[in-house]
Amino acid sequence: MIWYIYIVSIAYCLWRMTKGYTKAFGANNPIGPTPGLETLFILCFAPVLAAVDITLTWVRKIKEYKED
Repeated sequence: MIWYIYIVSIAYCLWRMTKGYTKAFGANNPIGPTPGLETLFILCFAPVLAAVDITLTWVRKIKEYKED
């Protein structure tokens, strides 16, 4: 069960990272994103990173909802 959570966390973090690189450098970047060390960091800390990202996203959405 823990391995499933770890694998899903890795997939989520890699998806968010590639989404961020595409947004920053554009989809037609001839060199392409070279995440290198970020990928190694994700492999080690994926569950923590996923939990923090989901929590911060949730807090931001609640804050936006309260402002409206």
